[in-house]
Amino acid sequence: MLGPLGEIRSWNPGAERMSGCKFEEVAGQNYSRFFPVDDIKSGRPQEILRMTAASGQYEEQGTRVRKDGRRFQVRSSYTASRDAAGICADLL
Repeated sequence: MLGPLGEIRSWNPGAERMSGCKFEEVAGQNYSRFFPVDDIKSGRPQEILRMTAASGQYEEQGTRVRKDGRRFQVRSSYTASRDAAGICADLL
């Protein structure tokens, strides 16, 4: 689970296997740390958060980077979790 700014709030065994990181290593950090440098420079992680918050859902296939620097392909689904006032509280 991510916070509305992309901060990592929870982690699961699948994320640990794919990234090579335990929750203690990434808790509170921005999920952009797993994107290739070119994607970070172009603002791709923030764009994904914006699109998810705007539409409620977003899916993509892309490249991410493991702790050891190796790249891997993912299919990611993002869903905005909203509070009673309709404000995006978390991204799942």
